[in-house]
Amino acid sequence: MKTSLKKIKSLSYSLITLFVLLGNIMFSILIYNQNYNAELLSFNANSSLISNYVFSIDALDYKVLTQYTSNDFQIILGTKKTENVISYGNLFDQNTSHDIRSWAYNTAVSKYNLGRSIHNSTTSLPSSNFISFKETYQQTPLLVYYYEDPVTANTLTIIHTLHAFHSRTQRAIIIFLFLSILLMILLFIVSHIIIKMAMKPIEETQMRQNDFISAASHELRSPINVIMSSLSVLDSAKNNPSIFARHYNIALSECRRMSQLIDNMLILAKTNKQDISANYTSVSPDTLVKLCYQKYTPVVSEKGLLLQMELPADPMPKCDIDVNLTMQILAILIDNAISYTTHGSITLKTYTDNKYIYYSVIDTGTSIPENMKTKIFEKFYSCDKSHTDKTHCGLGLSIALDLLYICHGDIQISDNPEGGSIFTIFFSKRSEQSL
Repeated sequence: MKTSLKKIKSLSYSLITLFVLLGNIMFSILIYNQNYNAELLSFNANSSLISNYVFSIDALDYKVLTQYTSNDFQIILGTKKTENVISYGNLFDQNTSHDIRSWAYNTAVSKYNLGRSIHNSTTSLPSSNFISFKETYQQTPLLVYYYEDPVTANTLTIIHTLHAFHSRTQRAIIIFLFLSILLMILLFIVSHIIIKMAMKPIEETQMRQNDFISAASHELRSPINVIMSSLSVLDSAKNNPSIFARHYNIALSECRRMSQLIDNMLILAKTNKQDISANYTSVSPDTLVKLCYQKYTPVVSEKGLLLQMELPADPMPKCDIDVNLTMQILAILIDNAISYTTHGSITLKTYTDNKYIYYSVIDTGTSIPENMKTKIFEKFYSCDKSHTDKTHCGLGLSIALDLLYICHGDIQISDNPEGGSIFTIFFSKRSEQSL
């Protein structure tokens, strides 16, 4: 089970890492595409403005053209009648601008089907005489706008380097990755806390199950060892009735103890699986005390103790009570009181108020230390490790608590002023009618 929990944690962390990595990749691609599309739209818009200006007037104004140029923008003007070009911008010198124009034209014709050579006037212009594209020139990524006037064959080449664009995009991606790393660290911390909180009940349940199995195995092994030891003596004690009877009774007592332990474990299993449900009957609360008094008087007397009842002076009105479960709970509390009381008395008490029905089992036996008043409800727990009564295996109070949960009840433990303990269970009144 521990291995499975570790696998679940590892899988959760792996999924978070994978999710963040995929998110980083997808978002980086999205950032690049969005920035590139914005860059391309801006480039095409500026190129159209420049083209409209260049081919709509007779005399070009240098100041107007230079306002469109920058450190990453170049305007190259040329004509089919001469190899000379006029270049505006700081990206390339005059000679390089000539080479760039030739490269731009050849690329437009060969890769983008522009369809006309500026050196061959016999080739007719296609219907589309401009093109915009992205290419790499001498390891430099460029956006290129190429236009040729269909009448004069004058050409306009606009070059925009993407170095600045790449730098901006890289900065944006680096910032995003940095934030993503911070987010991933935060996710790991939060997921670790959440997974730890989610796993804690499972781990605690697993630990309780392991402790229960270990304790149950020990409790079952003890009577089995005693039974085996007694049975081994019986064969050699056939001719000695007293020894035979003693070991026979020991084996029988341990069988009964083991049977009771198994019954208790089955009850616990049913309560854990919620196979037991409350079944309410209208009955007077003192009826259950009277039944317990009749049942346990001989048992208590046999141990030299006094069993008493403490009932209200007036008749108690009927209430809806699960008689079977309440009797089981009272039986557990009475058995526990008998087991831990060596002298004095055990008192059964019931009373009601406006909200609750109360049952108390009061003994004059061993007081329970304050720090153990919650631990005694743990499975296989005994507050007195030296206790010699082996008829109790430490499951009774745990079963009582589970049965109380089914009945929507609760339990309180207090000290008896005369010595001993007071166990009080109480339930909400479901209904009440006068007799």
